[in-house]
Amino acid sequence: MLLWPPFLRIMALKQDEDFLRFLTMGAAGTAAILDVLNIRHGHRMVELERYSTANKIWLTKLKRLRLPDLLCLDCGIRVEVRAKSTLAIRMSHSASPGREWDAGLRDRDVAAFIAWRHEPEAPSEHHQFFQIGGMRSAIQYAKLGARKAPSEGAERDITWPARVPKRNGRVVEIDSARGTVRYRPAEGRLCSYSLRGAAPAYIYVKAKQTLVGGEQFVLGCVPTMDNMRCPGQTWDLIHDLNSDDTTDRYAAVKAAAAGHTNQALEHRLLEIAEDAEEDERIRLEARGSLASIDPERHIDELICYAHRPGSSKSEKAFAMESIFILSELRSSEAVNALAALARDTAADSEARCAAVWGLGIAGADDARQVLPFIADPDDEVALHAMASVGELDIEALGTLRRMLESGDDRRAASAAALLVDEGEDGISHLLEVAQHRDQSGLWSRAALGEIPEADLRETADKKLSPGLESALSAIWISQRSWLKQQAVENPLDFLRRQCIRHLG
Repeated sequence: MLLWPPFLRIMALKQDEDFLRFLTMGAAGTAAILDVLNIRHGHRMVELERYSTANKIWLTKLKRLRLPDLLCLDCGIRVEVRAKSTLAIRMSHSASPGREWDAGLRDRDVAAFIAWRHEPEAPSEHHQFFQIGGMRSAIQYAKLGARKAPSEGAERDITWPARVPKRNGRVVEIDSARGTVRYRPAEGRLCSYSLRGAAPAYIYVKAKQTLVGGEQFVLGCVPTMDNMRCPGQTWDLIHDLNSDDTTDRYAAVKAAAAGHTNQALEHRLLEIAEDAEEDERIRLEARGSLASIDPERHIDELICYAHRPGSSKSEKAFAMESIFILSELRSSEAVNALAALARDTAADSEARCAAVWGLGIAGADDARQVLPFIADPDDEVALHAMASVGELDIEALGTLRRMLESGDDRRAASAAALLVDEGEDGISHLLEVAQHRDQSGLWSRAALGEIPEADLRETADKKLSPGLESALSAIWISQRSWLKQQAVENPLDFLRRQCIRHLG
């Protein structure tokens, strides 16, 4: 086995940590905008870009079309979301065909910008919508930034002029003719905001309005959207299923399963799924929509993708994508298919992980289906199962206890760790099993010792016998060691932080 030096492992973990942070910002921001549009503005928004509201890191991914994040099933509007640690009207851009900042977006579509709060880490309650047509009209005022890393496709940021106050404060005066806003921060001197050069200034605030520093625009060179209300069921789905534009067809295929289906729509989906000349990504998505409409007739076709031999990178990517689609269906047929995929030890390890993930809280949320995999011989599969178990009922807690008492060290270790995570109910089982004079007692005491002493005493109340307290004391003392602070994060904890998923 190749063992990386510690400093290289730390560097790799830092890169993963940075990547996860950006993924989390994007996923949480997109989920927040999805809720805003659905709850406040009457849309029926869903993901158009798969996993745009999830922060899971997968190594095997299908190179998809460049798609907007969200799609309304009623009016067909597409929304690209940008969550920013430093709020700006900024998009990623590449000169490569199909990778431009506005790829897949029409003039009537929308870009949404939302600030990311660092304490606590969460998207802001404030957001701004800009129509793509307005951004295109103001493109001459936008500036390209430096190229990003090659791993990001050598993309560049493109930024439209706008102003954001750094501190909380209040709008004092607006001069629309001059395009200026006078602003008084809660602390500090009165200041004035305007745009330099020839760029037009659209003012986004009102006089006497209070603003949160770093989270709201004052003005910019792009007109803002005044009305985001959904006009209702105005989207001609059949028209877009027959469109020559790849993105239009993909969006219509993806939305088809969630709309009002009819024979004409199903027939067209079948034509797309069986059209050898069609883009394979769209053909697969058509299979997914058909499986959602009629699982009994079409689930097997989707499963065939998941069971591809996987000899090439492309085949593996399509297999993974089919598993992601199965995870979204949540029908009994889809859940059974995922469980069968997870049990298939001949399958690729990451594919099995994806199947387990789809059975857990990031998909079907069926803990009973996930528990059999928490001690899987494949470490990655077992870790993904443990990270995706979710909340357990009384029956599932009983299953964990039986695994703890089974005499198998791997099963006992996994079960004990999950019982700790279940709080008082799980700890109650551990306290009882800790009295046993066999391996299960040892595993229970070891798990209890991982709980901070004060927390366990509060949870256990008077259930800590003198003998058990004596046994735990030797473990608790190690919690005070400064070396504990040097330990690299447990991979299970890292996976658990990748469980953001907008399930609707």
